Amino acid sequence: MVPVVRRQGGPALRAAEARCRVGLSFSPSSYSLQLQGDEYSFDIVRATTDGYGNPDPNISSALTTNLTDSSPGHGAAWQSTSVSISANQVTSGPALYKNPTHNESVTLTATATASGYSAATITYSVTSSGSNPTVGYTTEAQATDTNSDHSTSTGSYASTTGATELVLIYRVSNSSSSDSVTSVTGPFSGVTEIGSVDNFVADSYLWAYVATGNGAAASVTAHFNSAFTNTSTFVYVVQLSGSNTTGPVAQSLTSSGASSPTNSSWSNSNATNGELLFAGAEDTSTQAITIGTPSSGSWSATTASGTSGTIGYGVGMFESTAAQSSVSSNLSLSQPWGAITIELNHG
Repeated sequence: MVPVVRRQGGPALRAAEARCRVGLSFSPSSYSLQLQGDEYSFDIVRATTDGYGNPDPNISSALTTNLTDSSPGHGAAWQSTSVSISANQVTSGPALYKNPTHNESVTLTATATASGYSAATITYSVTSSGSNPTVGYTTEAQATDTNSDHSTSTGSYASTTGATELVLIYRVSNSSSSDSVTSVTGPFSGVTEIGSVDNFVADSYLWAYVATGNGAAASVTAHFNSAFTNTSTFVYVVQLSGSNTTGPVAQSLTSSGASSPTNSSWSNSNATNGELLFAGAEDTSTQAITIGTPSSGSWSATTASGTSGTIGYGVGMFESTAAQSSVSSNLSLSQPWGAITIELNHG
């Protein structure tokens, strides 16, 4: 006689044992994402199975979407939602919202969870088809100062609340090593130095700052070390548009040289970003220097040149909507120069 072996516990225990082997799964195994107006939406069939691979119609779970944005700070923040779905139910989005005004890539991770079941996770990458905003430039104020003083002020202008402001300073002083900016004041807050070139020849200096407009109307004043006096100082205030106001500066580079041309280069610039080159040059033989517009790319130019005391000088501010990997400017005289190059994130 063949002995009969009986399982103990009946259907409830067998169901519990099956449930221990259950894992949630998605069908299909990846998302199909479409751009619909200003929303990303998806359809998903969530199928749960028992331990033997059969559909389990008795449970429900929550689908939670979590988003990692590979281009943070661009436009409005991504927002994710959670939706509840039942076994084998087709669930439609939209679950993610963002204005598609940018061309950027994101990665979506969806996780299904249910009590007593192992979680299922899938990911999907998508690139939006919108156009990136173009970085624009408006010179709000500027000043040329040849007085023997310790500060230089522009005329008054009305800043825009939340806008990114750049303050660019070229100074020739009577200090051969130690002049400095002690403060920059104006209708903005959060003044932060981007970069500086100190004493690139004898007594010439460059500084660049970024700030956030506060909506007030006022002049911009650069204050310098009171131990030294001015020979020539230029101040430019530039308001950006279309930029990433959270993190406007992608990267910056300072450079200097003893002869023409100026040269700045980097290996990882983004052509969809903007770029600004600020350069100064000095001639100790009292000849004015002209700084030429960069030959690569398309640039708008603001330049000045002249003489003051025993020196000649030149200054140039060049703005582009498309960052270049290398920027070079010819000088009318092969003399020492300094430059600050700034790559600006689009919005």
